[in-house]
Amino acid sequence: MFTESQLIQLAQQATNRKQWDKAAFFYKKVLKIPSSKYVPVVKYELAFLIYKKRKYAQAAQMFKNLLKEYKEHSEYPQWVKILSVKLLKKIETEKLAKKKQKTF
Repeated sequence: MFTESQLIQLAQQATNRKQWDKAAFFYKKVLKIPSSKYVPVVKYELAFLIYKKRKYAQAAQMFKNLLKEYKEHSEYPQWVKILSVKLLKKIETEKLAKKKQKTF
């Protein structure tokens, strides 16, 4: 049995190797640990993995859900909010760029 920290480390190692599904597997294990202090971080990382897999609509929804939760939980790390907002803007920019390409 791995500790929370070990699971996150394994997930980060998989992410560094672009093994998105393997990373998600380890992050989801952390979410199953009752009262894990890493929940906001793991939810961000899972949304980021979906973004890296180019599933932008799903990633955007996950980031929006995380930001909604962020408003309710003042203990969430500030960087989770900052990076979620930044990636949401990037997804919207990419979506607009694709629409413009289709009109040409």
